[in-house]
Amino acid sequence: MKDEFDELLENVLDDCNYIFEANQDLFNMIVQLKKQLNSYDGKKIYGYLPRRIKNTVNNILIELMKDENLSELYSKWNEINNQKLSLYYDNKNKFIPIEDNKEFRSIKNKIIDAVLNMDCNIPYQKWNFTDNGVLLSNVISILADMFSISANKKFDNLNNQIDKKQLTKEQEKRLAHGLKDLSSDGSYNEDYEQEQSPSLFL
Repeated sequence: MKDEFDELLENVLDDCNYIFEANQDLFNMIVQLKKQLNSYDGKKIYGYLPRRIKNTVNNILIELMKDENLSELYSKWNEINNQKLSLYYDNKNKFIPIEDNKEFRSIKNKIIDAVLNMDCNIPYQKWNFTDNGVLLSNVISILADMFSISANKKFDNLNNQIDKKQLTKEQEKRLAHGLKDLSSDGSYNEDYEQEQSPSLFL
């Protein structure tokens, strides 16, 4: 699974080396968000925005996630997350929509920053895809990196939990057969050995 994830990540980052071209729908959302942000006097941070502006940010994120490689990468992240959750909970087949995933909430501020730096006062046909496309590509690259960092942490956590479970099972087997106990690092537990050894003075 890790190899599959790393391959997908490489594909996404390779694609981001090209200028990301917004379609008409995404362009319209960007123009809408730009107008909303310009008319808003408060902090231009996602957590402080009114619901209507947050919805526009979420819709842009959903549109970006329609990228085939990015979508597949996030699907794999959900699969990894479910495997980790399965160690603790019975309900392990839960797909978290990207817009509802608090772990990646900071990407919404990256979208806001990118849109604030875009020139949206021209029609779609004359839009500057070179500069604006780079900004969108940067957002996608950041999101892909966030998926990677999170997935690697979950891989490490998952492997540690699996190792602990295997060690626990091994300890139970050894104890059941009256053999030496194993410590958390897999070495023999000397205290247990001394307790089990018969006294030479009996």
